[in-house]
Amino acid sequence: MKDKPWIRGSASAFMWGRTVYTKYSGSCLRSILIKNTTNLRTDIDPSHQVRGAFNEEEYERHLQQSGIPYVREEEVVDGPLSGHIDFFLTDEPGEVIELKSSQSKSRKSDIKTGKYVVENLAQAVNYMVMKKVVNGRLIYSFWEQEADNTLTYKFNYVHKIKLDDFGRVWLNGVVTQWTVYDLKAHQFYALKVQEEMLVWDRPHNWDLMWGSPCTFCSFAKTCDKYDAGEITDTQDFIDSAIRGVVPLSITTVEEVINE
Repeated sequence: MKDKPWIRGSASAFMWGRTVYTKYSGSCLRSILIKNTTNLRTDIDPSHQVRGAFNEEEYERHLQQSGIPYVREEEVVDGPLSGHIDFFLTDEPGEVIELKSSQSKSRKSDIKTGKYVVENLAQAVNYMVMKKVVNGRLIYSFWEQEADNTLTYKFNYVHKIKLDDFGRVWLNGVVTQWTVYDLKAHQFYALKVQEEMLVWDRPHNWDLMWGSPCTFCSFAKTCDKYDAGEITDTQDFIDSAIRGVVPLSITTVEEVINE
């Protein structure tokens, strides 16, 4: 277990009452408890790393060609909070850029029609708060895999984010239901579950058409047992959750490309 509780920017979410809203399980308070108290990093699809790297390189070329000054992959730390900003545009007043990519054809229409993953927005807002700026962009890119297995960039959808003086989050000129205080509530309880070893409520997906955050979670069966009363002790819950989970294998982009 780590000496002090912590939370990564990539695990950001918004929270109302006891409920965390997230599409995937990474921002779930149970997942944060399990991973952060054991320092567990679970395996991820190396193709995501490759696509992410290509995406950043494509955007960096755009910035260079446009003569826009920037910092890439800036590390930000504020007490127990930390993360890496994809791009920070340094011209006043400053702007956070958070990039996300997909090659899922089922997500293509979602991206084109302006849908967003709620924790992606929370992550961008988190970095905006940490950098003390009110402007940001959440950019989704769609890639297609060609017959020769190469990835080809197709299009972007840009969400413009603005924070107002009341902490409200605006997206593309329209005020959302989310606020900076909803983000900070999640951060508060993410630290609290680690400090007090609490198994919190399961999360909910704001956009139900994309299913439950628990669907593809490695810890779902353990959560089922906990909710059914078959597990009652927090340490037993953590031990059960990590049993059989594959730790992260560090795979470089070059290794994946050269496979």
